[in-house]
Amino acid sequence: MRITRSLLLIAGAVFVFGCATAPQKERTDIISQPTAPAVADELEQDSIDAIIEQYESTNDLLSLESKLLNLAEQYQMQEDCLSVNIIEQTATQIFVTEASRTLLKIVTHECALMHRLSLIGNDADSHSNKVNPPKMEMTTRAELPLAWQARMNIVNAYQLADTQNYNDALSTLMSQDAYVSPLDKFKRQHVFDWLGQLNRSQRYTLSARFTQLKEYVALLDIIESDTSNEVEKQQQMLGFVQNVSNEAFLTDLPSHIQQYLTLDISTQQNIAVLLPLTGRLESQGQAIKQGILAGYYDRVSNRSYDATQHTPLITFIDTGSESQLAETINSESLGEFNVIIGPLLKSHLDPVDSLAPPQSLRIFLNDVDRPLQLQRNDISRQYFSLSPEQEAIALVAKMRDQSIRNPVLIYDNSSITTRMANAFLSQWDATKRDVNTPSPSAVRYSDNTSMRTGIRSALDVLQSERRITQLSNLIDEEVHSVTRNRRDVDAFVVFARPNEVELINPIIESSMSLFTAEQLPVFATSYSYNHKQNRNTLRDLRNLVFVDMPFLLPEGRRSPIANQADELFNEPSSTFLRLFSFGYDAMQLSNHALTMRLFEQITSQGLSGKLSINRFGVVQRELDALSIQSQ
Repeated sequence: MRITRSLLLIAGAVFVFGCATAPQKERTDIISQPTAPAVADELEQDSIDAIIEQYESTNDLLSLESKLLNLAEQYQMQEDCLSVNIIEQTATQIFVTEASRTLLKIVTHECALMHRLSLIGNDADSHSNKVNPPKMEMTTRAELPLAWQARMNIVNAYQLADTQNYNDALSTLMSQDAYVSPLDKFKRQHVFDWLGQLNRSQRYTLSARFTQLKEYVALLDIIESDTSNEVEKQQQMLGFVQNVSNEAFLTDLPSHIQQYLTLDISTQQNIAVLLPLTGRLESQGQAIKQGILAGYYDRVSNRSYDATQHTPLITFIDTGSESQLAETINSESLGEFNVIIGPLLKSHLDPVDSLAPPQSLRIFLNDVDRPLQLQRNDISRQYFSLSPEQEAIALVAKMRDQSIRNPVLIYDNSSITTRMANAFLSQWDATKRDVNTPSPSAVRYSDNTSMRTGIRSALDVLQSERRITQLSNLIDEEVHSVTRNRRDVDAFVVFARPNEVELINPIIESSMSLFTAEQLPVFATSYSYNHKQNRNTLRDLRNLVFVDMPFLLPEGRRSPIANQADELFNEPSSTFLRLFSFGYDAMQLSNHALTMRLFEQITSQGLSGKLSINRFGVVQRELDALSIQSQ
């Protein structure tokens, strides 16, 4: 086979520019040997142009393929994926067999995965910095050596996990246990994480097939126990680990387990709750306080305290409602507490964080503007908020699950709905499959007139009416017409106050053409929902889907704690109940936050939603949905 020298030298020049010379590190047995014979140690001094020049003098294609493949593996070991990609691009025009091309693709995909997994392990943002390996066929027509087939299957296991097919990912990964892969250093952590995404039945089925998993399954049973507090879980895990005879498991425990076992968990929580109990935010602070007290009494009454954990103590401290923290709060006044709940104001977060004892658990009642600065290993800080942006982002996920592709966004001109709209549009664009797909049409209104005009314009109803008018002006006879609307719209999203939603929904209905076969769904968040809807109001809200916390939806309103709250606080408003739920859940989180932070699959069903804590300590709320049906 003759290769055009100029083409290869250009590739070599690019390679040398990006990478200088080949790595000097010696090969190790971590990488399985390729099918071609191993190359002498002098390969470490060879650059790609030297390899190609040698080929041109010998015409030995087998040697060329072997050397380029080994050079790619050398760079892979240093996670220099740019150099590996350049080699693959060059070799694609050289390798004549599918087997050789497949081996190089395996190396390229492994390198991309190693790079991505290293970023995640170093607390980089796995969404913004994610380096996705290119998709690879699950099989190849070429017959590969077993070691290389195993490496390809391991890459495919990670791709299955990327699609949340954790059961098949684990089955594929564990089936290659006899072989060595460059991805082995990530294996135990991901086995544990993927198992955590399965239900118990799936775990037990897999552990019966792969006995190496039985220790992981036993640990997950301890972690997910609903009857144990964090002190008891830690003691049970320590006892289990001390009695495990599997040395391979003990020498490479998942990092989350190692960290959990070293935590200093107090047997008695001394809780300080920092809220604005006076001033302009007094009503909000008092509502949250009542929720925290309800959560505290539930927690105390629902378990017996013994030597493993004493009854928690709780103290309320007024932060005031001004942007500056009250002067009475200092490091001395906070020094005795090992749990801090609050403050509520964002401007108070940093001052309280600096004054709180370093080892205290802090559950801040506001969100954080700089999540990328948070470290995975520092699990003392959690950020819990009723963020409207978080609800807008959750709405995107719900609509994506329903295969909605082209919604129209409608919102008023308030600062809150503007923030929600921006969050919704950003998340929608970030999750669309085709980058060329346009963003959703957006209607921002300031009054009833601009609301009606904006909606009708977004649906092209006004354009249809203008065409009808133009046609009528052209002829003397009467024109019988029906307006039409856009046919590509498949949903509406509304960020508006409850009384405005009652106007918007009928406008949408009246703007839809008689030729539209079905009513399109209208989605709204808690900002638009009032739990005290009467029958007349519900009639104006038919076909509308509200996403809100469970405590305010009909099923939640029938719970014992809802009945108690209605009786004690004289059937309070939706705003009070949301803040009450917020406080109740903050209190419950103080008892489980460390476990939930380290093991992200652990969730807690709260009044404000199904709660989980991500790698940055931000509490995520999964909300329930209420669909208003036609009366």
